[in-house]
Amino acid sequence: MYYSKKRLTKKRLTRGKILIPFIIILGLIYIPLKITKTKDIYSNSSISKYELINKLKEKSKSNYKVRDILNNIDKYPTELLELLSKNIETVDFVYDYPKHSGKTIFNKISIKDYYTPGKIPLLLQWDKKWGYDFYGNEYIAINGCAPTSLAMVAVGLTGNTNINPLVVSDYAYENGYYVNGVGSSWNLINEGAKHFGLNSQELPLSKSSILSTLKEGYPIIATVGPGTFTSTGHFLVLTGLTDDGKVTINDPNSTINSSKSWDIDVFLKETKNLWKMSKS
Repeated sequence: MYYSKKRLTKKRLTRGKILIPFIIILGLIYIPLKITKTKDIYSNSSISKYELINKLKEKSKSNYKVRDILNNIDKYPTELLELLSKNIETVDFVYDYPKHSGKTIFNKISIKDYYTPGKIPLLLQWDKKWGYDFYGNEYIAINGCAPTSLAMVAVGLTGNTNINPLVVSDYAYENGYYVNGVGSSWNLINEGAKHFGLNSQELPLSKSSILSTLKEGYPIIATVGPGTFTSTGHFLVLTGLTDDGKVTINDPNSTINSSKSWDIDVFLKETKNLWKMSKS
């Protein structure tokens, strides 16, 4: 059974703080350093506090929860405020952060309600079940798109609902697939998929390969660059085709994107790599 090894919702380390535990032995000082990451994987970290607050003020005009967040802004990590400023879908997740901050919970995460046999379930990286936990030095909600995408495919193809984004994030971090300041290595899909009962095969970036793979019933994990889905980099899942030949997706960062069908040209233009996924 997959259980959470940690619920890293303890009070956040101050950004940029250097922790210097020291031991003095025979006059020698041993000083290991741990520096928290400052680069935001999800968003452009160059946004100023002034710009951030102005964006949230604009959203607060039509959403009382954003107003409440602004009125209690000191309770919220800057990176979650940035997440909200770019994606209003995350408002409930961000709003509830203070309820989860400082708590350590050891329990089993159930995703049975998300799973329908024969389908790839939509899992969101900012789900409250795991989004407040950490992947490396950042929240899963911020940089957990690759583990969440892999979890969706693993559950959909194997039927194993004990797999979830936290389980995959822990595995990725512990096995060297997390790259500090960048996010997930492509090798999480190339190699790490085997751990969850999957085969992965890189595909050429062509219309014919995408269409033929989806017509055969295989999901595709895609990593995309700046454009329609992200301002930096992002992983998502191509799940199938509509009757008129458009692509359906599971975007781990957006229910809205996941509810739409997409012209294949979007992926031909913005995709960096593709993997055909199948059960081992």
